[in-house]
Amino acid sequence: MSKTLVIFGFGTGISAAVAEKFGVQGFAVAVVARSEERLAADVSALSAKGVTAASSPPTRATLSRFAASWRRFALGAKAG
Repeated sequence: MSKTLVIFGFGTGISAAVAEKFGVQGFAVAVVARSEERLAADVSALSAKGVTAASSPPTRATLSRFAASWRRFALGAKAG
């Protein structure tokens, strides 16, 4: 099973370091922040370091999909 890390409020400090640390360990990294231009540069920087990364601004659709996925995960964790 592949592993994905989602970081909301991504920036150049701690969240960038966390993304790089997990990314080089094999996690795919999804970053969410308000600035699409900055996100594109951040994903490029992560990709240059060998990290599989994608970005998205925090739209209603993004947040709704994340909430639905989280609910499925939480329900599965309770069942297991």
